[in-house]
Amino acid sequence: MSPCPTTAVGVASRLAPTGNLFPFRGVLVPLRRSKQSYRCIRCHTTLESQAEPANRREPEASEAPTAPEKEKKQEWVDLDSRRRARLNRRSERREERLANVAVREEIFEVGPEGMAVGDLAAMLAIPAVDVVKYLFLNGVMAAINATLDPDTVKAVGKEYGVEVLDRDVADVASGAVKSLDLSLDEDEVAVPRPPVVAVMGHVDHGKTSLLDHIRSTRVAAGEAGGITQSIGAYTCAVDSGGERRAITFLDTPGHEAFGAMRARGARVTDVAVLVVDKPGADVPRVMQELAAEDLVPEAWGGKTPVVEISAKRGTGIDGLLEVVLLVAELEELVACPDRPALGTVLEARMDRRQGACATLLVQTGTLRLGDMVAAGQAYGRVRSMQSAGGAVDSAGPSTAVAMLGLSEVPTAGDEFTADASGSVEAVRGALAALPQGAVVLRYLLAAPGEVSESDVALASASGGVVLAFQTRAGEAAALAAKQAGVELRAYSVIYDLVDDVRAAMEGRLTSVQETVPLGEAVVKATFGGGARRVAGCEVTEGALRKGASLRVWRGATLVHEGTLTSLRRVKEDVASVAAGTECGVSVPDFHGWEAGDRLEAFKLVQKKQKLEQAQAAVASFGD
Repeated sequence: MSPCPTTAVGVASRLAPTGNLFPFRGVLVPLRRSKQSYRCIRCHTTLESQAEPANRREPEASEAPTAPEKEKKQEWVDLDSRRRARLNRRSERREERLANVAVREEIFEVGPEGMAVGDLAAMLAIPAVDVVKYLFLNGVMAAINATLDPDTVKAVGKEYGVEVLDRDVADVASGAVKSLDLSLDEDEVAVPRPPVVAVMGHVDHGKTSLLDHIRSTRVAAGEAGGITQSIGAYTCAVDSGGERRAITFLDTPGHEAFGAMRARGARVTDVAVLVVDKPGADVPRVMQELAAEDLVPEAWGGKTPVVEISAKRGTGIDGLLEVVLLVAELEELVACPDRPALGTVLEARMDRRQGACATLLVQTGTLRLGDMVAAGQAYGRVRSMQSAGGAVDSAGPSTAVAMLGLSEVPTAGDEFTADASGSVEAVRGALAALPQGAVVLRYLLAAPGEVSESDVALASASGGVVLAFQTRAGEAAALAAKQAGVELRAYSVIYDLVDDVRAAMEGRLTSVQETVPLGEAVVKATFGGGARRVAGCEVTEGALRKGASLRVWRGATLVHEGTLTSLRRVKEDVASVAAGTECGVSVPDFHGWEAGDRLEAFKLVQKKQKLEQAQAAVASFGD
């Protein structure tokens, strides 16, 4: 027989034992069976079920096929056509099912209003009746059109392995407000900067596919400013108008809460790309839903660009990037690189070997090695910065870098500032934030470097304290401090230094007397007379305690203030009487009890003032 053109392997004379699979090169080729023959679906070669005779003669070219043979050939053609049509319909139905299959959300939010059973079922990609059944088995009766409270929604989500978070609309809205002041001074020179783009979209809608395609086709491993996915952002170069232009994409980790992610992204993003790209997506419907949210597509006369793309095929990506650059150009995005860096912490973690590692997005200025950085409560000097091309010495506007050198892990979303002048200014700035209305800090010397003997001598002469931040005292200086009785404190964490200085300042404040309530009682009746007169009382709140300070009120008038010296319960002396209990009360210097008097028991304690309290007192005194 002639060889199969699709396999380049001759067909054997006897069929495989399976009857419908023919082995070649370890691969099974399916054959179609019709009565006593088999047909290869690759080359359409018809095989007899028995071995062919060795002396079988090939037909001569002049021998035309008979009419039955023609009919048989036509039959096979018709069968093949029907089979192909059936396979095509089956493939179309499969694609349609895939396009309409429900996708379970990995994490979603529920507001204080709760969630309908149907909406919850859609989030979990299960029938609504399954939700009702689960609730019924757990003692909750709910109709299929009922609305569930947030706690019940969380319980159902937990059963199906989905995390449900509380949605605080106010917090999300306030968190999305751009709070950094990126305005330029009159003497600063502004230069164009790359747009910062956040790609958002629900699970399985193509967001990751789009980001992966852009990263794999547009980001060069050694390109300056290229940021890997591991540090949360990357920059790609795009040809536009005959020049190379850059776009920085944020790749926020998907495990973050949706609300927090959107809020943090909105604070640092210039352009947002919303991806709805499931198989079989209904583009007109998507445009209608956008218009319902006041995002009218440009094709309908609005201002919202809509670009049809396929991340798998790579179609439409160039157009999308061009649109992003056009939107950014209309926004006139500029920044000044010649100033201390200012920006936002994208993400942060603790590395067991390297310490606190933070991904910073520089929004204005330039961050350099050796700069002092403050982010929330974290402080430190830039020890190293990393980008896709390796270690870098500086990072300009719209650039993200992974930085080492902070004292602790900051919080994602914290703003950071850099100070090229070093730790002296950082420490003075942190201490300047302490209230100094009643106690004022005075610096005798503030300079970089190790603590010297002259520093110790100056502190000894003035009765001061030497504070060393991220530095140390030499042996001679340490010995001199010990001999002179000068207190020498060293710190590696800025807020430890600030806390100790605060405590020292508050130690110089006078203490204040504070009243702590203990309980209240009402006089129901009086017994005895003269110096032995006793008040029969019922304790209404807290407790009365023997030896406590006592005030006696008659209406709004204070008739006595003293000490509760005698407290009896059923003729027995007791130390305290709790609320809801009757007792007898007497004091040595007051006997004018009357029914209806109200007693207040309290104690006086001496408390140290806080700097804020002392400052408020000074301010009120000045007024």
